[in-house]
Amino acid sequence: MSNKFIAFLGTNIYKRCNYCFSDNTVVKGVRFIQEAVISHACKDWNKEDEILVFLTKDAEKKNWKDGGHNKEKDEYGLPINGLETQLKTLNLKARIRPVTDVPEGNSEKEIWDIFSIVERNIEKGDTLWFDITHGFRSLPMLVMVLLQYLNTLKNINVGGIFYGAFETLGAIKEVESFPLVTRNAPVFNLTAFHAMQTWAAGVDVFNRFGDAGRIKEALREYCKPLLKESKGKNPTAIRMRGLAEILDKTGLLFGTARGSEIVEGGKFR
Repeated sequence: MSNKFIAFLGTNIYKRCNYCFSDNTVVKGVRFIQEAVISHACKDWNKEDEILVFLTKDAEKKNWKDGGHNKEKDEYGLPINGLETQLKTLNLKARIRPVTDVPEGNSEKEIWDIFSIVERNIEKGDTLWFDITHGFRSLPMLVMVLLQYLNTLKNINVGGIFYGAFETLGAIKEVESFPLVTRNAPVFNLTAFHAMQTWAAGVDVFNRFGDAGRIKEALREYCKPLLKESKGKNPTAIRMRGLAEILDKTGLLFGTARGSEIVEGGKFR
């Protein structure tokens, strides 16, 4: 059980910018969104954790290794290094492992192959962190389905899902004329969309069978950071944690056929 960062690398010659996170952290002057997210989310990881970068042959040549675009420097006179070189400068304790020869995703078979390649690199109980900015157009959908599948098959957790919205700066030709200090691109945290799937599945099970176990887990996960930040005093989190316990108890009434307690209705009130 470890943390795993998962990203797909594209083939474009990416422009340097400042990536801005929702907690007001700014990673300045980087070409790769992966470098920004890793330096923000993975800096405290240890040697048991892994950073996995999935590479097609073209992406490995153009953006993982140095010199892939036959240019030594960018418009600011800064070196155009590959992501492999840039990650080494972060002095991370986590292992960095490229996964090579990933298919291009040009057919349904290749998309299924990508699904299988990612799944084989995940262990039971891992906590996953995804960057879905680059790579295949089907990637966001693939990731959401994969997470549900792995949650059932390998009991994984989701630490974060990130998207670097460079395109909000405008067309590339426009952006090329901007000074670096104004190239501020937001990084969207899309983890809540995975949480919504968990909620929906939990409510479905509760509606069908009266089992509130998944809702209880979802409520606990939602409350955990709120309680940590407030040192256990957030009133909303306290009430929701109480709701989780009561829901679980009502589910157990059905599961153990406590007919008289169900009819009496105290737990439901």
